[in-house]
Amino acid sequence: MKIKKDILTDFLKKINMDGNEKIEEALFNFTESGLKISAVTPSKINRVDATLKTSAFISYEAIEKIGVQDITTLIKIIGKFSDEIELIVEGNIIKLKDGNKEMTTELIDVQFITAVKDMKELEFDDSFTIKVEKIKSAIDDASINGEYNLEFKTGEKAFQISTSGKYKFKRNYIVEEANGGVEVAFGEPLVNAVKNLTGKIELNLKSNFPAKILEKTEHSIISLIVSPRIKSD
Repeated sequence: MKIKKDILTDFLKKINMDGNEKIEEALFNFTESGLKISAVTPSKINRVDATLKTSAFISYEAIEKIGVQDITTLIKIIGKFSDEIELIVEGNIIKLKDGNKEMTTELIDVQFITAVKDMKELEFDDSFTIKVEKIKSAIDDASINGEYNLEFKTGEKAFQISTSGKYKFKRNYIVEEANGGVEVAFGEPLVNAVKNLTGKIELNLKSNFPAKILEKTEHSIISLIVSPRIKSD
């Protein structure tokens, strides 16, 4: 298989997430429709279901499942290669190559990685599209506090992000698709989930309920489930 390294690293960073939610091992399933990865974070708080389409590859083979570990290190290694890389899997060995460099390492046996069960379809009260940079900007504001919550509230055609802490920020956006009536708070797991996302995302919300964040690009689909911070009465 061949692929441009920037496409692969961009995809892997998004499924890898950040901080305490970093996913370091997963089953990489090379199916007929593309590379599929489903994994749960070590904290069991976030989940990712992602597809890198066959269109992302220069050449592609449906070799089915391989076990990959140390994903953060793998991302760094891929970055050391030239523009296009070749991926070769031979038994429990994976090989990365470009024109003049080669790296070989062992894969982990698929039986030692717990397969993630299919998730039932979740229902939400509000779903709309927003630029992820708007959420990242709110995070940047709130980070001056150290610890904080991000509180999402929807109104009719409106979306508000407010933050807790000594220095409280509030941002209001016009969102045509919003219905209103949702209030839900998130902590660090959401911050870590959106860290490497880019462009527009579909945000699916329900009060005191996990959020579904969906990012679709030309070559990939990333779905993240993020647990909320439940408010106690």
